[in-house]
Amino acid sequence: MSFTPLSSGNRQHPEADAAAAAAVAALATYAALRSAGAHAGACSGKDCGKLSFADGDDIVRSPAGVGADKGHGAASDDQISNREAFAAVLAVEDAPAAAYSAAEAVMEAALAAAAAVAAGKAVVDWSVHAAAMPQGNNLLYGEYGDAAAFEARMMALYDALVAEEVRAWEADGAVPRWPEAWQWREYVAQLAPFNLVDGAWLAGTAALVGPTDSVSAALHSIHYDETGNGVVAQNHAKVYLDLLEAMDLVEPIWREQAGGSGHPIIGAPAFAASPLFLDSAFDNAAMQLAASLLPLRYKPEICGFTLWLEFFASPINARLAREAAPFLPDTIFFRLHGAIDNVAAGHGRQALDAVHDLLSAVPRGAEREALFRRVWRGFVAFQTTMDSVMAELETLDAPLARVAGGGGGSSPATEVAPVRAWAHEPVDAINAAVDALLVQKAAFAKDLHGEAVVAGGSLNDAFAALERGEHTGGAAALRAALAASPHVVPGKPHRSALVTTLVGFRGPMYCIFSDNEIALLSAWVASLDSDESEPAQAEPAHIDYSDAALAAAISAMMGEVRKAGARAHRASTSIGGRGVNALLGDASVSDDELVRVLADDATGRAAFAAAIAPGRPMARALGRYAGLLARWEAAGCPVVDGSS
Repeated sequence: MSFTPLSSGNRQHPEADAAAAAAVAALATYAALRSAGAHAGACSGKDCGKLSFADGDDIVRSPAGVGADKGHGAASDDQISNREAFAAVLAVEDAPAAAYSAAEAVMEAALAAAAAVAAGKAVVDWSVHAAAMPQGNNLLYGEYGDAAAFEARMMALYDALVAEEVRAWEADGAVPRWPEAWQWREYVAQLAPFNLVDGAWLAGTAALVGPTDSVSAALHSIHYDETGNGVVAQNHAKVYLDLLEAMDLVEPIWREQAGGSGHPIIGAPAFAASPLFLDSAFDNAAMQLAASLLPLRYKPEICGFTLWLEFFASPINARLAREAAPFLPDTIFFRLHGAIDNVAAGHGRQALDAVHDLLSAVPRGAEREALFRRVWRGFVAFQTTMDSVMAELETLDAPLARVAGGGGGSSPATEVAPVRAWAHEPVDAINAAVDALLVQKAAFAKDLHGEAVVAGGSLNDAFAALERGEHTGGAAALRAALAASPHVVPGKPHRSALVTTLVGFRGPMYCIFSDNEIALLSAWVASLDSDESEPAQAEPAHIDYSDAALAAAISAMMGEVRKAGARAHRASTSIGGRGVNALLGDASVSDDELVRVLADDATGRAAFAAAIAPGRPMARALGRYAGLLARWEAAGCPVVDGSS
């Protein structure tokens, strides 16, 4: 990454010129030092990564080291590196003053550098994603305009990224970015500080108390996913730690030192001082942690952070998962981000909606424009701090990593839509809704399915043709092809990968679909016969879907529910007017009686169906019953004696 200053003044915002010019000087010096190999990759302790830049008599903060006062060229004693800031913020409970001081300095440094770029005071030569990432005029503030114009701007940037990162790459033979295994190992190692704090920039927002708003709610929802929704195995940082351990990239001392810090691995002093990492590996991670301590002061910038990371992550990670597969023991970390961050209904969409809602809450004109510039400054800051480590990765000619131990308009507030009871809908309505869903997803799906095949042809091509309106037979034909694919078992959603393993946490389509869309697809699969062209025909004779059989199967399911969650629900959770824990734990209530309670409580059934849907809290234990539950509801919720 290199920075070139521009001489033109900022006529609309002249007050920013001096600060921007100083930031450019710092960035230019910083880039030159990096290019000359001035990083302290093998250092440790207080002097690790310490850099200072002079503009006259003033120390100018830079992404590599943050200064707190004035001096004459040499680093002052109270200037710290991003390595030190990373450790200081994690130790906030032990030394709160030092942590907050470090956080403020890191944020000021990163945002000053970003302001120089966004204001057109520096031109950035990106190290990776050069043709795909926002650059040139696309990276400048511009004008906010309105929600529709900004949405169009973001979608144009997204399309440019997909064209370069996915389509052009595939057209050139899908050659991996790095040809050597050691380069991929280095990539995994240098991204460790960043990925082991995945979601940290939202931690402060998620911890805010009191009544919330749509912006904070959206950010909190994303953070909840990043941290695993309460499930250890789904915590994104834990998933990345598993990859590091599989590649022997975890130093034993990190575990030993981190024991009392409350932060496994990353809380160890030896982690931040490790010679395994380039100094630049901490640039973005330190900024994320800094933001976690200052969520109210920097809420607009945090929205910008979120927009950059979440909006572009899906195609980038979808490609990473494919090109890294020959070199890594597992690519689940990249696959799950390729799915969950999608811009159709995932984190990418939530991030954009959060920005819309934030900006629409203030009057049009100067106030909204100023707020937008803060959001965009955060957007640019995330890109510049990420590119610093990628720049050094591109220049490495030998590995640092070793085997461990070897050394606008307003936008409506974000709401959670209720899950529709699709199982009760006519088959024609279900089919029409699935067709509409395929058309809706086509614009994004056309680039994310790699080598997947349907009906003997490329699934990506099928979605691309559908988007253009050129798919023979339209969405109905693609729906029929999907029904005939190995991912769908007609009439049996619980055995169909499309609505189970593919959309589960470790599946490539995790969080691609909303709960309502999963319910729709499950109902569609349940409605299929072995011959999809005649969905209204009776089920095959060997499958017993009589009321008695369904009631007996649901009763057996309730026995499994008892085993899985007799004491696992919140005290406030109830069904049929009784607390779920007490009801499931009451031995005097038979499984058949539990079925009756469920049959009489439509709200309870909807909550249960949502809880066992793919990706939800009870999916692993009881997700296989989702199709059965839908079929039972479609039959009118029969109970054991045949009445309903």
